[in-house]
Amino acid sequence: MASSGNSEQDQIEFVTKVIGRIDNYIVSANKKSGVLIAFNVFLLGGFLLKAGDILKPLAGTPWAHNLSFGLIVLVGLASVFSLCVTLSVIQPYLNSSSRAGDYHSLIFFGDIVRVENSQAYVRQVKALKKTDILADFAQQAYTVAQIADTKFKRLQLVTRVAVFIQCSLLSVLLAIQLCCI
Repeated sequence: MASSGNSEQDQIEFVTKVIGRIDNYIVSANKKSGVLIAFNVFLLGGFLLKAGDILKPLAGTPWAHNLSFGLIVLVGLASVFSLCVTLSVIQPYLNSSSRAGDYHSLIFFGDIVRVENSQAYVRQVKALKKTDILADFAQQAYTVAQIADTKFKRLQLVTRVAVFIQCSLLSVLLAIQLCCI
């Protein structure tokens, strides 16, 4: 890699910046998850607490009552689904990318705690060559990118459920309420 014109130190700094940038994306995904969790808890709790109040005025119109009940159930199921997927986004990733006899990261906290003690960790760090450091950072960048990609794909799914399914169901429920009350 050194023949590319950049020193190994430049390459290490580059990959370190990439990891920092991806870490910011992960923080962003976790914050967005909080918004989606709040939205779904609000819907779920609101409909559990107010389902009777929503359905009561429709008691004289069986089709509207039954359809509204079904819509409330669907919104609730979509909320439970969304909560489960969103919770998987904020769940910490604790798997190591280490491979037995081949790769052991001195950057990933899960691998660091598997080192015998802090002195052994210091010895391992001191024994590293720049090419080893670069390889470790590059592996970590790739692993963290995979984590961020998974988080954002799941957030995209939950956001689509919120926008296209939950909001549509709520709009129909509101239309029924306005039409039949």
